[in-house]
Amino acid sequence: AAGENAAELTPPSRDFKALTQFYHATSGAMEWKTRDGWEDEVSNDAASASADDNASVFNVAPGVIATFVGVTACARDPSRVMRLSLPAHALQGKLPSGLGRLDALVELELHSNPRLRGAIPAALGDCAALQLLSLHSNRLTGAIPSELGRCRRLRIVRLQLNRLSGPLPPSLCALPRLRQLQCQSNQLTGPVPEVRR
Repeated sequence: AAGENAAELTPPSRDFKALTQFYHATSGAMEWKTRDGWEDEVSNDAASASADDNASVFNVAPGVIATFVGVTACARDPSRVMRLSLPAHALQGKLPSGLGRLDALVELELHSNPRLRGAIPAALGDCAALQLLSLHSNRLTGAIPSELGRCRRLRIVRLQLNRLSGPLPPSLCALPRLRQLQCQSNQLTGPVPEVRR
């Protein structure tokens, strides 16, 4: 945060730390199409990419995450992330479990990044405000985590065109507000649970 007075800086929020971890885990410094905002504020210190809330990181200007490309901050609290949207942005690597710390997150759109691989983090089940989850057209593998069933506000889930396997979790299908669930073109097995309306 060059040019800021020390008195104006505050310890980074847990949302800032989660975004820092995400940036490093998805090769932000080397691969992303654009890094506006992120490259100026995200530390290259390995401690910043740690999931440890007590990690030693530099102080930042309040509301700085609102300057990150793809990030929409909450109007009432600009230190919180409301939307993370980086579709077709050349993300590479695995989604970190630290995304689960974004408990004010309403929309997560990371689709169409074909070098995004690995499992869907079970920690996303901690994103209590989540309404839209769009992870389609990537190379995600493993099971769809049943923990997503804890996201009681989820309305739209798009997981098609990945390499996901195993059964479709009944807890996900039973979400009361679910209106769209797209899981085609994966390697899912077993019966399709009843979708509650």
